[in-house]
Amino acid sequence: MKSWWRRSTSGRRQPIPSGPLKLVCVIDTDLRMSKGKIASQVGHACMEVALQLHMDDPSLLRAWRSKGAGKIIVRSEEESSLIQLSDRAKKAGLRTHSVRDAGHTQVEPGSTTVLAIGPTSEEALNAITGHLRLL
Repeated sequence: MKSWWRRSTSGRRQPIPSGPLKLVCVIDTDLRMSKGKIASQVGHACMEVALQLHMDDPSLLRAWRSKGAGKIIVRSEEESSLIQLSDRAKKAGLRTHSVRDAGHTQVEPGSTTVLAIGPTSEEALNAITGHLRLL
């Protein structure tokens, strides 16, 4: 099996986890978006994560894709705001991406609709988002 490596935020090379790699998208359910709006916002998150990986960490992108490009969609809860989850993920050294809506349809301009965390191991994601329910 080919070994994949990525650079951490400190610039040191780190091994890419050998097991499944997943991306978690946390939806801000307080915004009461329609199913179609949620699907669109998750699509934006996944596309931006993939584009950023393509530029910054192509080996992680290849590894994620070769393992099925897994995605898990969960809902935020009162005790776990997107800001709190983002802060916890960043402290753990995980990649994050927030989707801010333009406000043309259902939500106010600048609203953060989705927080994407990863891709990384299920173990690392569970430490941050394991308590959240699937959408």
